[in-house]
Amino acid sequence: MDINFVTIGLILLFFIPIITGALRPFTRERIYYSFESIFDNLKLIVLLVLSIYLTKIIYFEHGNGVFLGIYQLIPESFKNLFIGKDILAYVFNVPILLSFFLLLSIPVKEIIFRYIIAPIAEGVYNLIQPLNNGFKAFLGGAVQIPRSALLILITGLLLNFFNYYYQDPQLTKWMQDSTAYNYIYDKGLTPILDSGIAKKIPVLLNDSFGKNPDNNSNDGFDSSGRKGSVKDLVNKIAGKNVKVIEYFNGVTLDEAIKSNKQIDDTAKNLVKGENDDYNKAKKIYKWVTKNISYDYKKAEMVSNNPSGIQSGSIEAFTTGKGICFDYSCLYISMCRAVGIKVRMITGLGYSGVAWGDHAWNEAFSASKNKWINVDTTFGTMANYFDRANFNTDHKGAEIQGEW
Repeated sequence: MDINFVTIGLILLFFIPIITGALRPFTRERIYYSFESIFDNLKLIVLLVLSIYLTKIIYFEHGNGVFLGIYQLIPESFKNLFIGKDILAYVFNVPILLSFFLLLSIPVKEIIFRYIIAPIAEGVYNLIQPLNNGFKAFLGGAVQIPRSALLILITGLLLNFFNYYYQDPQLTKWMQDSTAYNYIYDKGLTPILDSGIAKKIPVLLNDSFGKNPDNNSNDGFDSSGRKGSVKDLVNKIAGKNVKVIEYFNGVTLDEAIKSNKQIDDTAKNLVKGENDDYNKAKKIYKWVTKNISYDYKKAEMVSNNPSGIQSGSIEAFTTGKGICFDYSCLYISMCRAVGIKVRMITGLGYSGVAWGDHAWNEAFSASKNKWINVDTTFGTMANYFDRANFNTDHKGAEIQGEW
């Protein structure tokens, strides 16, 4: 049986405080402690969320007024530490802000406890004292729910951060397959993080770009002829070269980026009257992100067995859907149609839960004299055209072709 230790761990973390609370004896001190515990845990949840929110606003959004002022006061050398490193910014700054808020809350807690919590606790004790032990045990467990929620929230954050920096394929699989973790991720982590580290953006987890359906050919494969094992994913994450895509689903890269008159005409109409290649590249990016949908069924099929699956520019344009490889091929075809220099890039993308195989593009802007990162797949979820912190959820970039 495939046991999911992430789910088991989260369930235990949630229920142990509740069970412990239900089994403790009913006393006046216990009631006082329970109310204090509820207050402390709710306070910690609020201050933790506030610390995460302020980190996001100050470092990544800046905003206006006081937040922009705070950001401008931070030394440039210190701000540069977190450019393109969302996770590091949270890990470093959230504990500092949280500690500061906790210190500020000490006198406030004393006042609230003395004049509000203590009288309520005394009244509740007198009300519950005559009741039966079963009801007392139920209440003892119920008051621990805020503590359980806090433990789950912190554990979810730690799992997310840990898996970002120290990728373990088995842990990744447990997190991906855990209904409990994904519920916490959707309901708890995404709303408070709302950044590059908290978006379920699709990536391919089974090294699909290394799979060749033709067993008699090793086009595009390395000398070991790797076929997408967990060991290969670990090696890639450790900093070794990412798999070159020259042969995908039985289609060479040159074949995959082939265009047709309809694609070319669409691209030319999009940029009609526009002279700046930066703006041309952006208009094509916006069109692809709005008109092509991610094909989750195809992604699953490719991860299991890519044989006989159609891929490339024409396929994506005709069907209106595809996976990252198809998005990238179509972007290349449309850029070439209007004379924009463009590249195919492969590497690892971070889905918000796990690192996996991914493909994106670079477009050259003559006006800015630089290559611009473009990810039309991730662009369906947020802006990924010339994004400042693009490297937060992209790594191991390798150029597979330039046109």
